[in-house]
Amino acid sequence: MKTRFTLMVALSLISATTVFSQEEIAGNLSQNKSMKLSQTKAPSFVGGDMALAQYLQDNIEYPDLARKQGIEGTVVVEYYIDIDGSIENILIVKSVSSEIDGEAIRLVKNMPNWNPGMHNGQPERICYQLPIKFTLNP
Repeated sequence: MKTRFTLMVALSLISATTVFSQEEIAGNLSQNKSMKLSQTKAPSFVGGDMALAQYLQDNIEYPDLARKQGIEGTVVVEYYIDIDGSIENILIVKSVSSEIDGEAIRLVKNMPNWNPGMHNGQPERICYQLPIKFTLNP
């Protein structure tokens, strides 16, 4: 018999950060130009936030040991979405347990490519953080 659980994705906490080179910042400042946020578009999961939540719900495998020990919590996974939408450099920035952390990494590693972030009409490598809440239901 499989234990039921709930996976909640705190989409409001998702963040993306554009990585600018020092040369780009210095060049813009020296030319008295400002970087406008309106010119930057965050990366997105194909299908949007609801599709991301559905992907996680459909693909999660709550670790047996964590389930048996009643371990719950929110893991925050950080990764880069490259200019082709691929996911790289996966890192846990907020840990729950090694089993839960491992499952969060597996989920992110197996995600399909995203729509890449854009800056001034060009694809941009973006750092992204995704909180994934693991909760057991009785």
